[in-house]
Amino acid sequence: MNTFYKYLKSLIIFMSSIIIIPFFLSLFNLLKLETNKIMIIIIGSILMFIIGFILGRKSNSKGYLNGLLLSVICIFILVILSLIFRFSLNINTLIYYVILVISTVFGSMLGINKKVKNKV
Repeated sequence: MNTFYKYLKSLIIFMSSIIIIPFFLSLFNLLKLETNKIMIIIIGSILMFIIGFILGRKSNSKGYLNGLLLSVICIFILVILSLIFRFSLNINTLIYYVILVISTVFGSMLGINKKVKNKV
């Protein structure tokens, strides 16, 4: 049950960021500031890195597998949302999803290595 709560916390952070980040990007558009696709990729990969890092710090071992599982769940949610809103899946979106998976796995591997060790 403890692993369920680790993933649930990370997914709550991910879902809340799905709501908050587009809100701020639309505010930039209202202020006539352009948001490039590169900026969206950077924000998404930083977010997934942070989520993977948080999950890695809470994991006991094999951070890359935990990060991979979390990223697959998040990508599945993104694919479902893109199908609901009728966005087309093309090679650019697949590359974006691969970048998100890599950043999540890297973040969880780094998080498990930066875990605070209990000194006895």
